[in-house]
Amino acid sequence: MWLTDAPSDSRVDYARDGEAWTTIFAPAAVTRHVAVIGDLASGERYRYRVFSGGVPFGVESTFRAPRSSLETRFRFGVIGDTNGVDVPSRIAERLAESDVDFVLHTGDVVYPSGEQKDYDAQFFLPFSRWLREGPVLPTF
Repeated sequence: MWLTDAPSDSRVDYARDGEAWTTIFAPAAVTRHVAVIGDLASGERYRYRVFSGGVPFGVESTFRAPRSSLETRFRFGVIGDTNGVDVPSRIAERLAESDVDFVLHTGDVVYPSGEQKDYDAQFFLPFSRWLREGPVLPTF
């Protein structure tokens, strides 16, 4: 999922290493883009790239497919109270290096009151290193 200021189409290319790209394309001009990728090999790493209006939206990166529901072992991180830019950026680097499957966020994501306008500067930018690779799941 990603947001754009101007309405545009949505495209995601993805592939396992050594394999040809698969493309998901949605021609509708929207500002909230959602791409659902199915038929992934359990626990495998994929590379991907995102486009809006034919323009690359960020750099090529990787993600790990969810593990099979039969898999009983996984690795996860837990973070919370991530105010600021410097410390969250360092946390994101450590998460990316730790090979966790996902991250739980226990709250106080952005300050002072969790408004959407504060997320780019206080969450998406500082955590961009990790967010290119794995999900952050907020908890109550």
